[in-house]
Amino acid sequence: MTVTADALHTVKATADLIHQQGGNLVLPVKENRQALFHALGALPWADTPIGHENTDTGHGRTTRRTMRVLPAPPDLPFPNVHQVWLVERYVTTTNGKQPAAAQLSVTSHPAETAGPAQIAAFNPSQWTIETLRFVRDTCYREDHSRVRTRSGPCVLASLRNLAINALRLNGRTDITEATSGPTAT
Repeated sequence: MTVTADALHTVKATADLIHQQGGNLVLPVKENRQALFHALGALPWADTPIGHENTDTGHGRTTRRTMRVLPAPPDLPFPNVHQVWLVERYVTTTNGKQPAAAQLSVTSHPAETAGPAQIAAFNPSQWTIETLRFVRDTCYREDHSRVRTRSGPCVLASLRNLAINALRLNGRTDITEATSGPTAT
């Protein structure tokens, strides 16, 4: 079994539990896990060849993802990890804009059982989740929210989703542009 989850679950206790139950993990790494994020960010990504690439077209945009995979460093501050990777996403919209985003991740799959193409195959559903999270974070700065207790985070996420979906129902495909304020026509 392979478990993928949001960056919120990229914690040692979750990794240990998955490992103890005989599963493998595929987890994104964000700045909320600073030591791990900085350790991965310091790796020689520019010197690492692209191991996998794919392109998707839909919803008025073309998304190209490239993946660079490295063996996990022995001193990585996270348990049970065999490989680490960097996904770079380039989105070309109908207006020609090409914003880029990068995502660092870890997996407990050894290289012998899961190469870049196999790791990428684990990610489509996770990328769907992360795409919504990306919109919520870039437009509404969700990751910087100081609301962390009780129902607050769920309520705010629901309101952000409501705003995004209301824009989409009104025919807007570029949520960032739609939320940046009035434009001259």
